[in-house]
Amino acid sequence: MCGRAAPANVHAMAVMARRRRCSAASGAALVVAACLASALGARAPDVVRQASSRLLASWRRNTKSRGTCGKGFFQCNRQCRWHYDFFDRSIEGRRSDSKSCECFRDGMFLGSCALFSPKTFDTKHTWSGGVEPSGKRFGFDSDEICVELGGQLRTVSRLEFERQPLGKPLHCGACAACSRAEDIEVLARTRGWITDVMTGLSTKFAAPLGHHNVTKLAEDLHAVGFTLSNDKWRGANRASCMECWMDNIMCDVMTCWESCWAKLVKLGRRLGPDSYIDRDPAWWNIHAKCLMCDEMKCGAEFIQCAGANRRSSGIVSDIPRPREQQCVYGMYFGVPAADLPTSARPTKA
Repeated sequence: MCGRAAPANVHAMAVMARRRRCSAASGAALVVAACLASALGARAPDVVRQASSRLLASWRRNTKSRGTCGKGFFQCNRQCRWHYDFFDRSIEGRRSDSKSCECFRDGMFLGSCALFSPKTFDTKHTWSGGVEPSGKRFGFDSDEICVELGGQLRTVSRLEFERQPLGKPLHCGACAACSRAEDIEVLARTRGWITDVMTGLSTKFAAPLGHHNVTKLAEDLHAVGFTLSNDKWRGANRASCMECWMDNIMCDVMTCWESCWAKLVKLGRRLGPDSYIDRDPAWWNIHAKCLMCDEMKCGAEFIQCAGANRRSSGIVSDIPRPREQQCVYGMYFGVPAADLPTSARPTKA
């Protein structure tokens, strides 16, 4: 080999090896920096917080397409839909710079929007809410109910339903992609373990060295028994129930990494009293901090897309919630745990 160029395949193998070492090193550095910044919070030295921010921005920017997952976990797609027509999935976005997205529908330019932005719960049409900075609770008082009537989903007012109950009540809030009784049944029978198992599968998908393939993530969820429908709700350009959950997972990846890093690198995912999020979690409570971030930064999108979640369907789940947040019109409200459909926790996830 002396005096000759290395064969192309040898050179390619060397390049791939260097890339793997670089990726592993950057992933480890990201975890360490996020760990320090998250643990120390406001007390974190400026250099640590700045390093964490730079590493996180680099990871978001350089997440490449693998399988069906787009660069940046489709963040611009979700942002553009939120700003221009939330339910129209023909709207797509692309990064225009480090802080902005350009939005298009069928190739036609719609405008620009921020890559990240706060989102407000639509408490009129969804069973949602939160806690104001003052500590005052708001929401979970929507006047709408989703019912099944003659095999069709229909949104009615609470007053209309109480005057003359029509159809089978499914959940509080307007009907959307996860409102079918079959999808709500999946939420009920996986209620005791899906948060933890989904975190494990999300880790394999979204971690710096994860597979980043949305199709595989959906298949993995189906394999453990989280068999949400893939049928489009009200048209080809609308979301399916499974797509609402995929969007939520990717939203968490892009907006909650600094709060959820420990769960994503498998440093513990136990749920219990430290999962209670109806208050500001302590800096060391990594489980509650991650759940709170998901609720505050990704919850408004998710509940608008899905319509039904466990609270709106009257299901008591593995995440403790105030009783007043349970919908009394939900399909499973008041049903004893022994009478709920229940699936055993999968042995492999």
